[in-house]
Amino acid sequence: MKFPAFREALDHYDSLLYKLTGTKLKRDIWEEGSTAAELCYQPTLLCFQLALVELWRSFGITPTAVMGHSFGEYAAAVCAGVLSVEDALKVTIERNRLMSPIATADTGTMSAVRASEVDVENLMAQFQVNNSGEQWLDVSAVNSPVDVMIAGPRSTVLAFETFCSERGYNIRQTLVRCPIAFHSRHMDPIMSEFRDSLTTIQQGQLKYAYFSATLGREATSEDFGPNYWLTHLRCTMHCGKALLGIWSRCKTVIEIGPREVLVHKMAENLSACQEKIGSGLICPTMRRSDEDFKIFYSVLGELHLKGVEIECHSFPGGNEAVSSQFVNCIRTALWN
Repeated sequence: MKFPAFREALDHYDSLLYKLTGTKLKRDIWEEGSTAAELCYQPTLLCFQLALVELWRSFGITPTAVMGHSFGEYAAAVCAGVLSVEDALKVTIERNRLMSPIATADTGTMSAVRASEVDVENLMAQFQVNNSGEQWLDVSAVNSPVDVMIAGPRSTVLAFETFCSERGYNIRQTLVRCPIAFHSRHMDPIMSEFRDSLTTIQQGQLKYAYFSATLGREATSEDFGPNYWLTHLRCTMHCGKALLGIWSRCKTVIEIGPREVLVHKMAENLSACQEKIGSGLICPTMRRSDEDFKIFYSVLGELHLKGVEIECHSFPGGNEAVSSQFVNCIRTALWN
């Protein structure tokens, strides 16, 4: 790895995860088809996100405000100071364990519906009446005014898509490759046991402003505690509100994760509000196809052009001068 801060953070989280699970974090990340990765994918993702936070910090980039969408709230909470790394790992390990049988059963799924929350709820109500209320669906996330995630049993999600199509509703629906209906009543069977795992976590104080997708508003330190994470497991995620909240506070927004998701959602929310990005900056840390942190380097360049002071010692090679080859030019005047 090129960046010592990123490597050292992963090494630290690797040791913590190994003590708790006997699983090696780096093996999970880098080895294709690792079975351990499936058993610990949630804590593995958490550690990867936190290591990216440390990477940005090593270049002098620290947040004014944070937010997280769905599982990303755990990394946001650690970054903001309301959860310790150790507590976040313990909770996500247990969360992962409880969800594994649900994932194995492969009975739930989610679908992205390109419509407003009101329209989706109205269609769901019609669908319920048509099926005598025997099938259920939940709104699991409202990502923007025109992007709503629904969740439920796989057969019901597919039936809802057919219902809309047969009645001529021109609404695009995209099935998500996911065996779990997150943030829905699909989580109900594990709520009690998950609640028990939250009794030992210690609540910290916010160091930065925190815009909560769970609450749909800016959170205070008092909002956090065991009940927050229980609600987070089950309730609708108000991602759009959290994104607009953080934009109201910061005009430079960096997504922390292995690929860009919220970057597009932010732009969509701003467009719906007829607000222009202007001189603001919305950027990812990585993309799915990114190699050798090329996107990261590009974003550092954009931040530098915006006047952000970058701590160059964190670059590979540090502050060493880079020699460049001089080319002799033929100095011929082409106009007077």
